[in-house]
Amino acid sequence: MTQSSRIFVFTDLDDSLFSSKRKHTKTADSQITSVNKQGEIESYATLQQQKLVQMLAALKASFIAVTGRRTSAYKHCIIDQVTNSEYAIVSHGALILDKKSALLPCWINYLNNTYDMKHWQKKLTQAHCQLINYFSAMNCEARVRLIIDHDICTYICIKIPAHQHQESLLAKINLHLKQLDFSIHGNAGNFAVLPPYASKELAVNYLIKKLNISDKDVVFGIGDSVSDLPFIRNLDFAIFPKSSQIMKAISHV
Repeated sequence: MTQSSRIFVFTDLDDSLFSSKRKHTKTADSQITSVNKQGEIESYATLQQQKLVQMLAALKASFIAVTGRRTSAYKHCIIDQVTNSEYAIVSHGALILDKKSALLPCWINYLNNTYDMKHWQKKLTQAHCQLINYFSAMNCEARVRLIIDHDICTYICIKIPAHQHQESLLAKINLHLKQLDFSIHGNAGNFAVLPPYASKELAVNYLIKKLNISDKDVVFGIGDSVSDLPFIRNLDFAIFPKSSQIMKAISHV
């Protein structure tokens, strides 16, 4: 590797670098990776996840989070390599933060110059109300939230309770969501309704240009969901956990 070569790691967080307390089987090697404002443990990393971060950190890699978490939830993460980064991509790619977790001004300028933000903010608000009525009418106990981050409507988060994870119901919900004028990300009983500016791929490509990343550099992508593939596919190397949605999707190969 030449002296001027750099290493970057664009990484998803949940189910990639760690998993929630509910999903994680705690062992003596488990490491706490996320805590809420009350200091309560939210997530753990396995030994393998810890070693992955340590290995890349030993190469002096620059980590950049690419997460569906909004800013406040991103700040719950206590992995030094992630929280001490120059940048972070949050809210499914809608926002890019600087080292102090403030909005990156040039990114906001880009969004305002590229998209009719008032139009999409209104559409998200309307879709949020429509979806609440939709789930109420079908007697589904879904939790439907409009995610507002830094006073910007970024996406709609839908969580279906575990006891209603029937395949037929999830398929029906997925079909309904795809009829909306938004992109849809689904993983088990979790769905995200995304406006065009909530794109991990768009945000990653923006930072690649801003950081002047070239063919002299080495860039890794880490993710677990099929929706992570667009931001990973143009990077040099891809890393997926063995139990991820991506691995399940290609298990027949």
